[in-house]
Amino acid sequence: YVSISARNTNTNIAAGNLYIEATLNNLHGHPNNSPFFSVRPVPYVCVNAPYFLNNGAVDPDGDSLTFDFIRPRTAATACAATYNATDIAYRSTTFSLAEPFATGNTFRFNQVTGEMTFTPIMQSTNTVSVRVNDYRNGIKIGSVMRDIQIRVVSCSNPPTSLVPVSGSITGGQLSRGR
Repeated sequence: YVSISARNTNTNIAAGNLYIEATLNNLHGHPNNSPFFSVRPVPYVCVNAPYFLNNGAVDPDGDSLTFDFIRPRTAATACAATYNATDIAYRSTTFSLAEPFATGNTFRFNQVTGEMTFTPIMQSTNTVSVRVNDYRNGIKIGSVMRDIQIRVVSCSNPPTSLVPVSGSITGGQLSRGR
């Protein structure tokens, strides 16, 4: 894991140390490459505009992946001999894993694809965390965590979205069904 003093103040969580981790089961997963996120985090989303966010997790070994939506974590900045991470408390009792920031209860997280869907209802700066779990033959052999800052702004022109031309992609699957 790594923990650095780099987390700024957010609407949904307090400032503090940024914490991320990766795990590896070296008894059952050799050789193994860690999953990675092929999609860069979104720079901003627009108030009252539906948004679909998929981090594009890829496993070079073709292992099975599952996804967890978790609370952002923090830990002391110095590496310790023992695991010392703790979940960061949400700033409001209205926030939870089901509603991590103001979305009018539209927030959804798909544990199979890792996709988040939501429609933010107010301007804010928020942090959410995702963990992708790497399985081989039913045994968990690793995981990788990612923090994502979601900045919700007022927009006159929402960000463009990519809509593939039907039949132009072979061997792929559009997970949103759009």
